[in-house]
Amino acid sequence: MSFVKLILLSLAFFIELAALAAFSYWGFHLQGKIFLKWVVGIGVPAIVAVFWGVFLAPKASFPVGLPLRLLLKLIVFSASAWALYTAGQRQIALIFLITSVLIVVVTDSFKMSL
Repeated sequence: MSFVKLILLSLAFFIELAALAAFSYWGFHLQGKIFLKWVVGIGVPAIVAVFWGVFLAPKASFPVGLPLRLLLKLIVFSASAWALYTAGQRQIALIFLITSVLIVVVTDSFKMSL
């Protein structure tokens, strides 16, 4: 495995984890009762992780083709950036969105297994 591929795949894994953290951050910063914050802060990242494992992971149970996989990844990362934005982290959301889109496009254009 080339060094560049290793770096890109490591960055891709990092942004996947960062997306889950963004959803969790958003959930815990919602207005309302603490119980709702816990349910959303843990539940939404868990649902996204299961979705990712079933459809988007390298050894997914139901793998999807490249165009749909690219679209679904971009939707997940855009939604996590939106979550950060609505939680008040506007600059971080923008940086995360740009970074994640670049990494997804580069890794999928080289057909690297994520």
